[in-house]
Amino acid sequence: MREDRPTMWLLAGPNGSGKSTFYANNLADDVKTYVNPDQIAKSLTHIQDQQVRDREAMEMSDRQRQALIREGRSFAAETVFSHISKVDLIKDAKAAGFDVNLVFISTDDPEINLGRIDQRVKEGGHSVASAKVAPRYERALDNLRIALPITDNAYLYDNSVAGKPHRLAVAVERGIVSEVSPQLPKWVERTFPEGVQTYLDRCNVERQHEVSRSRKQDSGLDR
Repeated sequence: MREDRPTMWLLAGPNGSGKSTFYANNLADDVKTYVNPDQIAKSLTHIQDQQVRDREAMEMSDRQRQALIREGRSFAAETVFSHISKVDLIKDAKAAGFDVNLVFISTDDPEINLGRIDQRVKEGGHSVASAKVAPRYERALDNLRIALPITDNAYLYDNSVAGKPHRLAVAVERGIVSEVSPQLPKWVERTFPEGVQTYLDRCNVERQHEVSRSRKQDSGLDR
């Protein structure tokens, strides 16, 4: 990353994938500002209804992230990444001059996530409606495919095995796959069946063609 530019670390992935744990173990010492909707929700003890509390926490998180972007301050943020607005967040940060590092964490099956959420609730953590977990899981992977070509750097971690550290599956730096596990998780293979580098190369070609078309239109040559 470029030292003179602010950085947004976006920790993304389905509910129960281990994003907060990753931040605590890998980023907390270096990136002090962390926008975490779950932590915000815990502080809203005056709101009894969980859905209302979660919605307010999400809105507060959105405001905090946008304020940090406007101020040009480096930060980390956590998101389930199941809504296209989080792809827009990446675009907003880049438009404001940020480097964007995407850390995407998933498991091979949403049933794993459900089990971890249940365990978290037993330990006093926050719950997630069971019916929402699998659909969010799939949408998060869909959005990963959209977001990967527009990030500066991306690190895809698998957290399928309980009790083991997050395992780096793929690292992408400035559009080039710099590291890839010899045993790719199933979710990476499903999301990028053509291979991550092949997908990125195709996106780059399409982007170049789009730029070329736009220039022709601007110059009046595209008739």
